[in-house]
Amino acid sequence: MLQSVRSQSLRRALPSIQTRSASLFADNSKKKNTAADEYWAKVTAKDPRDPRADIIKRVLESPAENEKLNLTPQEKIMHNTIHRAWQLHLRYQREKQDAALMSQYNKMREACEQLKQGHLTLYSKAMPKERAKRYPVELRIPTETPGEKPWDYTWTRPAVEDVTPKKK
Repeated sequence: MLQSVRSQSLRRALPSIQTRSASLFADNSKKKNTAADEYWAKVTAKDPRDPRADIIKRVLESPAENEKLNLTPQEKIMHNTIHRAWQLHLRYQREKQDAALMSQYNKMREACEQLKQGHLTLYSKAMPKERAKRYPVELRIPTETPGEKPWDYTWTRPAVEDVTPKKK
């Protein structure tokens, strides 16, 4: 529905583009001729329609992207065979990559298990737990305009209290 309304309004607008451009070239006696005016005069002399209007029509009224190919039955068979072979090739590549990633993951997991069994202290240092938040509390939200006071040279980071649980 919306597409048909657009194309109707475009069809109404395009004749006005053609007449406007024709009137510009007809009015050359009043102004000095430039190279661009001469070029457009040659173009419109060959074809009375404005080429810009043709370009606009071609772009806005282009055929659908999903048009079916007009192939003979033999060409359809060839096309489908090639398409299936390509899809099969992509599947083999994907399976090969998945197998390589799974192998890497399993080897890393085995290495972590060996480290955990052999050296528990190294394992605990190698596998630290994530902190809850990584952003500083003082992080300023980015804005389009600078603040009233761009930089506070006297600011120092407040002292952080030790919040580790006390042993009983």
